[in-house]
Amino acid sequence: MDLRRLRKIPVLRRTKLFAVGLFAVALVAGAAGGPAYAADGKGAGGQGSSSYLLAYDITDPQWIGKQDELEKVAKRDGSLDALGIQDTAHSRTVRPMSTAESHASAVRNKAEYAVDSRAYAGTATPAAPSYDYISLTECLNNYNQAIKPEGWIKNHFAYCKIFLHFLVQRDCGWFFCETSTFSAMSTLIGDGKKGDRSTEFNLVFWPMRTSGVYNGAQVGVHMSCSASGGACNGDPNNGRTGTPVQWNANNRATFLFNSPALPPDQANGQQLVFASLQPHYSVHPPEGKNWDYDAPDTGMRFDSAWYLTYKQGSIFDRVTPSMVYSLGDDQVKMSAHHIDDALKYPASTKPAVADKHIPGGSASDPIRRLYFDQTRRDRNRDTAVAVCQKEWPGYPELGQDCDEFPFASTYEGAARSRPEYDGTPYGMFSVRAINSPDNQEAGRRLGTWYGDDRIIDADPFFLRITQ
Repeated sequence: MDLRRLRKIPVLRRTKLFAVGLFAVALVAGAAGGPAYAADGKGAGGQGSSSYLLAYDITDPQWIGKQDELEKVAKRDGSLDALGIQDTAHSRTVRPMSTAESHASAVRNKAEYAVDSRAYAGTATPAAPSYDYISLTECLNNYNQAIKPEGWIKNHFAYCKIFLHFLVQRDCGWFFCETSTFSAMSTLIGDGKKGDRSTEFNLVFWPMRTSGVYNGAQVGVHMSCSASGGACNGDPNNGRTGTPVQWNANNRATFLFNSPALPPDQANGQQLVFASLQPHYSVHPPEGKNWDYDAPDTGMRFDSAWYLTYKQGSIFDRVTPSMVYSLGDDQVKMSAHHIDDALKYPASTKPAVADKHIPGGSASDPIRRLYFDQTRRDRNRDTAVAVCQKEWPGYPELGQDCDEFPFASTYEGAARSRPEYDGTPYGMFSVRAINSPDNQEAGRRLGTWYGDDRIIDADPFFLRITQ
């Protein structure tokens, strides 16, 4: 524009032209790639009006307790892209898993735990059900595991999951953008049972942080239980909905489920029910976009295995258990040495066969409990004893037993080479004559653990040997 002509234009007209010019610049800036936003979430606007919602399910433990930094970046940029955090909180479809599928999931996620056999020393039956549940503090202290999508399974009866949800709603007009944020960390702790087919989950919300439209939002948490093989019923009072102020005043919610069944009896079978337990989160602001999220699930098995110590129960089944024997435990040190040699040095064990491999030393190479087929258990034992008699003739007169690994009470026992079973090459097991009290104590501990930890027929597990 010719400045000499501008000087002749009245002041009012110049002001109007200046405003039109700014408007044009704003349009060009918006079309060229968007505005630079101020730290408070307001700045020069983009082209036209727009609104969007970004939802984050944060699984990187480094962001726990750093909501201040997340909010600062979100209000500055309208997203968490600068932190390398992606918009990932999208609902997922889940389903119950079979025993084999649950084990595959456990191996993939490296979900496993160990039980020290000394917990069962000198006894065949625990006096009463006992649990090693997860406390709120313990869950938080294990946040590196608990924040993963699959959560942390401490043992068959203890589960916890930490959720860190962050929402960014961006509302832009012609000249300005308003950013609202919602930040909430919740801890979900689940308990399995010995003696009944129920489970309990307790959720704790840490103080919610909100701004903008989220200050008056309705925040809901509920859980569902989908099952195969039978029913999984939720308590009608499960879950709750409230404003952030109400949640911060009372930050807890409880979820109860049960799987009804016939009385535990051989005639009724194990009555297995495999379940998927899934939390559902919702955030509905008074204005703007609603967020409804079907979160990652966990798996549970309900059973009525009448042959166990406690004839009914519920376990978190997406984990692989292991039993620990110690080389320094005088009561079972000979058994521990034998298992250790079988797993580490199979070629040195009896029977001597080429290319010998003995399973049972890891979650990816487990052994499985054998209960129902008594004939197969007897054949496992007979096959092992035949080798002991050949290698150590007269060993019973010396006060010794024929110890075998894998155990006769597993599908991987000595008879698995028979064509009607696995048909694996003969000799993929180890036997050794050891002192009878040692062998009997090791076997007694194993059997007690089976009953106490709800290891039923075909359940996979493995052995750990420590010093």
